[in-house]
This record gives sequence, structure tokens and C-alpha cells, in this order.
Amino acid sequence: MTKPDWSPRARRRARISRRRRVARVGLLTLATATSVVAVVPVLVAALALLTADLTRFLAPSPWFGRNVAVAAAWCAVAAGPLWLASRRFRERPRDRPAGWGALSTAERTSLAASLATVVALVFAGMSLQVTRDQVELTARGQLGDRYAEAVRALASDRAEVRISGALSLERIALDPAEADHAFDLLAVFLRTRAARPASGPCDPAVDPVGETGVIAGVLARMSKRHGSGDADLRGTCLRTTGWEGADLDGADLREADLSEADLGGARLVGARLAEASLAGADLAGADLSGASLAGADLTGADLRHTDLTGAVLTGADLSGANVQHAKLPPNAPPH
Repeated sequence: MTKPDWSPRARRRARISRRRRVARVGLLTLATATSVVAVVPVLVAALALLTADLTRFLAPSPWFGRNVAVAAAWCAVAAGPLWLASRRFRERPRDRPAGWGALSTAERTSLAASLATVVALVFAGMSLQVTRDQVELTARGQLGDRYAEAVRALASDRAEVRISGALSLERIALDPAEADHAFDLLAVFLRTRAARPASGPCDPAVDPVGETGVIAGVLARMSKRHGSGDADLRGTCLRTTGWEGADLDGADLREADLSEADLGGARLVGARLAEASLAGADLAGADLSGASLAGADLTGADLRHTDLTGAVLTGADLSGANVQHAKLPPNAPPH
């Protein structure tokens, strides 16, 4: 029976052998992981292309298209070198030469194919970037066309066309990057077309089809999704038809400027109006139950018959406000 060789040389060889095995396993694990990360998004992309438009898939706004695809490309490039590095740590006979001469014809062919794959992936990534840039440029052009079409609709003499323009802007605002621009455009439209007369209250007969109320509802829905961005709606008439008020339930109008606006009879249940300016606003008969009005400026506002049940009025300024027959919460500030 041969006794084990416990000489320092043998122990050193054993340690080197163990380290090579650990390094090889670690590199193979990394290569496998990066290969999986590289392949899975490609498969998902292929499935997505079967069910979705290529422009939507490659659009720069979705997180998947912008970040995961880049990570997959880098992992695809890294997988080959990691696999090749792991092969250098495998066990080989002592009498076998090291270096390029130690590789068989099949291994040399595999190495050349791997390097060719890496080069192809690099060029494919560059081509994909060019394609994405072209698609982004096309998408921006289409967005500009949609804005121009919406603006033309808002400038129409027909109320139904103007309403369709507002609804088009609402669809554009589904992109968070465009939400503030669309909101500001509609706010400018309301300040221009639905301005409150300086000499008296709003005349409901000016808007027989309730165009203002529809557009106000569009603003409310947009604000609930993305916020109002310090909306400027001062001096606007926000009534619908007759003496009904606009439906602004749950609207996010924090820090908005609604001073001198006509919100009579409006539904603002649960609306967020913290730090908003409502000085001189007409809120007669409005439903503000459960609304947040912390720090709001309500000086000189008309709050007759206004329902403020459960509203938060912490820090609100009601000096000079007309609260006749208003339903105020128990902790309402002095007025």
C-alpha cells in the first residue's frame, strides 16, 4: 500500500489544486448566472414582440426597456470571458504543457467561437442602441404631433372638439414625463376661456353643454395620478351646467392657486388642498367633506352652505370668510 505523500511540496500542490477548483466553480457559477440574465430578457422580449408594438417595447420610458435590456447585454458580453477564465482553473495532467499549446483543436475552436460571439454581441448592442435612438426620435415626433393636434382642437369654435382636445391631453398625460405640461396647458385654457368676470359671478348660460365641468374633471383625474404641479387656476369659472359644481372629488390640488375662482356647488370630497390659495373664492354650497385644507388661505372666501364635515383645517386662514350656514368641524379656526 502506497503511503500518502505529506511532503511540503505535496501539500502545496494540494492547496493549489483546491484553490483552482474553488475558483473554477465560482467562475462557472458567475458565467451561468450572467448567461441566465442575458437570455431571459431576450426571451421575454421575443414574447413581448409577439403581443405588443415594437415602438412601445423599445420606448425609453419603461423601466424594463431601458435598464434590464442594458443589463442583459452586459451580462451576455461578460458570460463568455467568465466561462473561458473558468477553464483555465481546471485540473490538467502534469505532463501536459500550459498555455495555448495545452488546448486541443476543439478547445481552440470553442475559444474562437466565444470571442466571435462576444464581438457579435458588441455590434448587436450598438445596432440596438441605434434602433432605440431612432424609435425614440420617432416617438418624440409623434408626441409633438399629438400635442399640436390637441392644441388645434382646444382652439376650435366647437365645444365638442375642445372637449376631445382635453381628453387627448389626458391620454398624453399618462406618460409621467408629460403630465405637468398637459396639466399646465389645460390650466391656461381654463384661465383664458373660462375666466371669472371681474364685475360679478360666473354666468352658467355661457357654458350650456358643461364643457368647463368636463375639462375640470379631466384636471382632477390627472391630478390624482400625478399631482397638480402647483396649478394656477386663479379667477376661473369651474361650474358645469346650471348651478351645479364641477366634480373634483379626490383631486390633488395642493399649493394650487384657486384665488377668486368660482367653485360654487363643486364636489371636493376628500380633495387635497393643503397650502392652496382660495382667497376670495366662491365655495358656496360646495361639498368639502373630508378634504385636507391644512394651511390653506381662505381669507374672504364665500363658504355659505359649504359642507366641511371632517375637513382638516389645521393652520387654515378663514379671516373674513362668509361661513353662514356652513358645516364646520369642531376644531375650525376662528373666522
